[in-house]
Amino acid sequence: MNNKPDLNLNEDLCEAQKEIDMIMLCLLYSITSRTITGLARDAIIKLIMGNIHCVTMLDWAKRFVELRGVQRLMEVASEMEEYNSESLLDITSSTRTITSVCLAMVYKNVYKNCDDEKTFTNAVDEFIEDKLHSPDVQSKVRVVVAITTLLFGPSDVGNAVVIKEGILEMIFVMAGTDDVLQQTVALECIVAAVTRKDKVDAIINQGVNILKKLCESKDESIRVRALLGLCKLGSSGDPDATIRPFTDGVTKELAEACKRLLINPKKEKNMRKLAIKGLSYLTFNAKIKAELIEDQEAIHTMIEIAKTGDQSVLFGVLTTL
Repeated sequence: MNNKPDLNLNEDLCEAQKEIDMIMLCLLYSITSRTITGLARDAIIKLIMGNIHCVTMLDWAKRFVELRGVQRLMEVASEMEEYNSESLLDITSSTRTITSVCLAMVYKNVYKNCDDEKTFTNAVDEFIEDKLHSPDVQSKVRVVVAITTLLFGPSDVGNAVVIKEGILEMIFVMAGTDDVLQQTVALECIVAAVTRKDKVDAIINQGVNILKKLCESKDESIRVRALLGLCKLGSSGDPDATIRPFTDGVTKELAEACKRLLINPKKEKNMRKLAIKGLSYLTFNAKIKAELIEDQEAIHTMIEIAKTGDQSVLFGVLTTL
């Protein structure tokens, strides 16, 4: 995909602005259509991504924001494939990853203009505030899922949301409940939020005990996600997170747990994907990476999972290897 602005657009194309706007509107409405398949939704978002850099004359990114495209992407960003009963839209395992990238590309094209950037962030805030006004748990779940998607896309926007008053506290409360759904989305958000030292400090101070407790959960998916959270914290000695909360011995134990999970063919695909993500964090430690490279079974398993084309796992595999 070409990530550079198209500087040589045909002038006739610009004269057809009304028709182009109509195409944009059709694409935007299709993003949140309940009648299309997840694969079709992915294709539409990719089509938008492929044209969002037409900034010189058509200014698709700006028009996308003005036509409330961000709010529609946020609706998709808040969906979960694993919980169809909670989801209004059909999505694939790659939809949220594609949505993250699309949001990041739109933001990249508008952030240099203060007014356009403000419109983008206001759209995100509007979506979140609207959901939080509802007292039901599902709305809070969707907010946390959307924040996680943002953190994997325009991370500056996602981080700005996380530090808003009450958001991180809400996530920790959800992680501490007995509801598996709330625990799941909260853990995923905690993992995504551990990117900068200030976030790491806050999560270590408030969340490590929660993560350790959830590692003993009766639900395997919760245990694995809590393990993933500890793995992310264990890798936090990188330049952007200048503390190391765990000793090398604990980090090695976490890596061994991830490898056992990864090579076990009886485990669900999603659990093995989480193990890959855990290893992608832990292998920032050179010793852990060297030991993993010697484990041919683990490496072979990672490559086979990557061959499925699931975009939600490809980055983890590439980072690890």
